[in-house]
Amino acid sequence: MTDMELSLNPTPTPEPDAPKKPVAGYIAVSCGLSSILVSGLIFCPLGVITAVVALFMREFFLGVSAILLTTVGFITTPIFLAYLGWKAFSTYTEGLWSEFLKWISFGFF
Repeated sequence: MTDMELSLNPTPTPEPDAPKKPVAGYIAVSCGLSSILVSGLIFCPLGVITAVVALFMREFFLGVSAILLTTVGFITTPIFLAYLGWKAFSTYTEGLWSEFLKWISFGFF
């Protein structure tokens, strides 16, 4: 027979650790989404920094997702700002262009 250790005070088995939540990955993805939806000038650098932190903490899926979202936010922000600037410029110069043509053509148009 095998030897069994008998005692009145057995050592309790340790409780398993709670699973770690990927907080850095969640913050990185939220910064990546915010760089697309809110302001890329503020959230693009934050998204890159937190994505790198998430990758170092071995949260690969969330880290790579955050890098992709931040890249999309970085690409779309200048395009969107240029579009808004062009609309503002065209709205401001709408009446000025016709006046400029009249001035150049001495009233032929």
